[in-house]
Amino acid sequence: MSLVKTNNISKKYGGVVALKNINLEVRPNDIISVIGPSGSGKTTLLKIMAGLESDFEGVILWDGNEINRDTTNLLRTKSTMVFQKTIIFNTTVYKNVAYGLKLKMYSKQEIDRRVRDCLRIVGLQGYEDRNAKYVSGGEQQRVSIARALALEPE
Repeated sequence: MSLVKTNNISKKYGGVVALKNINLEVRPNDIISVIGPSGSGKTTLLKIMAGLESDFEGVILWDGNEINRDTTNLLRTKSTMVFQKTIIFNTTVYKNVAYGLKLKMYSKQEIDRRVRDCLRIVGLQGYEDRNAKYVSGGEQQRVSIARALALEPE
């Protein structure tokens, strides 16, 4: 059974074809890499699959259900994306990772558990009180990964 499947995904920016008839299947617990040269459509494909881009041709199925413009929020609640150029808030590492959990109104205890677990997973335990803007670029990327993992996306 597929977790997410794309059927003939195509996307144009003006007259420029970014994607043409892309078919991809991701099953539960799969780990995939999307590799290609600059400008080949990798980010566009991932944005479509994460529900961040809605103007495309083709079909996305999530757990067998077709995703359309009215249901893209489903993708946003079940998936997340970490961009190459990371977004870091000018506050502590802890608060950066906790951000999405606070928006979803998790309890303080659950936020604390998830933040600490995710910082351990990415090797940043002990960084909780550091300002995330001033850790290295690689550490900032790990903060972003921890923030994504904390939401426990499917």
